[in-house]
This record gives sequence, structure tokens and C-alpha cells, in this order.
Amino acid sequence: MTPPEGEILALTGLRAVAAVWVFGFHLHIRAPIVDGPLAAIFQAGAAGMTVFFVLSGFVLTLACRDGPDLRRFARARMARIYPLYALAAVMALPWLLSSDQSPLAIATTVLISGLMLQAWFPNLFNIWNHASSWSLSVEAALYTAFPAVRHVLHALPEQTLIWVILTTMIFSGMIAGTYYIFPNGPGFAFQYATPIFRLPEFMAGVAFGHLALRGVQVPGWLPMLGVLAFATLMIGVEGQGLPTMWAPLLIPVVGMAVLHLTHTPNGLLSARPVVWFGRISYAFYLFQFHVILGLPRLVDLSAPSYWLVTIVLTLIIATAAHYLVERPARLWLLRTRPLPRGRPA
Repeated sequence: MTPPEGEILALTGLRAVAAVWVFGFHLHIRAPIVDGPLAAIFQAGAAGMTVFFVLSGFVLTLACRDGPDLRRFARARMARIYPLYALAAVMALPWLLSSDQSPLAIATTVLISGLMLQAWFPNLFNIWNHASSWSLSVEAALYTAFPAVRHVLHALPEQTLIWVILTTMIFSGMIAGTYYIFPNGPGFAFQYATPIFRLPEFMAGVAFGHLALRGVQVPGWLPMLGVLAFATLMIGVEGQGLPTMWAPLLIPVVGMAVLHLTHTPNGLLSARPVVWFGRISYAFYLFQFHVILGLPRLVDLSAPSYWLVTIVLTLIIATAAHYLVERPARLWLLRTRPLPRGRPA
């Protein structure tokens, strides 16, 4: 049974879960309000980026099941991510302009970030980097690689695709290991945010996408068991460790989850509120740091109040950005008939 065309609601819901996990991590490390197992889960939230990169490769593969038209693909991807990306960058300019960077450094940073190349320059990780924009730079690089990756994996048999997934897990583990083997190496940002180091997660997503197109399915208990095992591990280590060192374990969990959810039209992740949040999650992700970092400059709040106000403000901004900028700009840039609601380009 091949996956349905158009939006798969449960996958949109999964995007919402990943966004909440990453957001909770960003709040927890600044204003912790919980202890014990839940704190460990929040502490490990940066690993949620693995969910995004695997899901990205999977969804693109399903959307381009007949092969991408390169010009239309590039145009659709740019229309999907750049308008909000540019808006978030402009809104974050006060942070950059108030830094101690020289005018030349500021101009160079703006140029590199405007071209979405900053992830290739680890030294820029802590400069400006509005809304963790490194991940959008990584996505742009992965989009560029996608036609070639898809072309190579498309012709492989199912058994070979499984070996590809196992290989991506091994490479992810090796990459994470270099951070500990070479403690005086390039540093955290190089290992965590460089596109080439995130490519295995994306390739695994593409491979899982091809398995889905071949009709491969998994029972629901299998990814659920994987989620429980991963959560137990995170609780056991108290959420510590380099986020990418958990990618080799998280890749198969996410892959099995998306294979199952692709054929699960009903369920919690397909509920309207979850799907709605999944649709605005890109805007929510982009503008979270504007609130997380900006709010303390305006008012002094206790940790619980800080969480509440930050969540509410980010939701309001994300909703406005999604409906007033993201969707209209995307349709205008595509200059075609509107895509069905939520359909991946």
C-alpha cells in the first residue's frame, strides 16, 4: 500500500511534537521549572533536530515520488522557507547591530546569512543566528543535495535501502564521536550544525521515504517501543550528552514512526489542534528566540511566568506570521493556483 498524496496529517502532527520538544529544551536551559524524568526529556530536546531532518527527507521523497522538476522544486522550496526566514532575520537585526562586531563583520554576517550559508561557517553560530537559523541553512544545503540523493536511492532495492539506513546511523555515530576523540578540534558548532554532518539524518529520511513508496509498513507497537526505550535512556543519563550522539538511536525510531504514521489517518497526532500547530510550527520555531531572548530585556519574570508568557507570545506571533506572511508570500512566489491546504511542495 503506497502512501497517500498530499498532506499526511499525522506527519504534520509529528512536526508539532518535534517543535514543542526543541522549544521546551530552549526554555528549560534558561529557566528550569521541573525536575526528574521530565527535566531529562527537556534537557535532551536538542535531539529533536534529528526528527526534523529525518522527517524532511521523508516528506520530500513522498512529495517528489515521480521525480522532482529541478526548477519547480527549487522555486517551491524557496517559497516555502525564505519569506519567514527573511522576516525573522530583519526582526533580529537589533541584536546584531548592538553587538561589538565591526561594521565589516556585521555586513559580512548579513550577506552570508542572507544567502543561507552561515551553517558552513561555525564561527557564526553564536553571532546573530536568529531563531537558530543555522538549521535553515542546513535545510537549504539538504534541499540542494536532495535531487542527487533521491536519484541514487530511488533505484535501490528494499534490502539495500535498509543497509543505507544502517550506514547513516553508523556515520552519525562516528561524527558524534569525533567531538570526544578530538576535544581540541573545531568545536561544538562545527560538529552540531555543519550541513555535511546532518546529511546522514536526511539521507535516512529519504531512504525511509522510498521504503514507504514500496509499500513497507510497520506495526504501531514498534515505534512506540522505540520511543519508550529512547525516553528511558534519556531519563537514565539525565538528558546529558552531545545531541548528535543520540542521532544513531533516534534515526530508526523516527523512521519507524513515520512509516507507521503514513498509513494512520486517525490518532492523536491527526487531531485538529495538533495538526494546526504543526502547520504553524515553522513560524513558531523561527520566532521563538525573539521572544525567549527579548522578553527578559523587557520584564523580570519568575520561571513559571516566563514559560507561560513566552509560550503565549510565541504562539501569537507565529500565528500572525503564518497567516499574514508565510502562506500569502508562498502562494505569491509560486504564482500558480493555490496548493491544497498543507500539501508539501
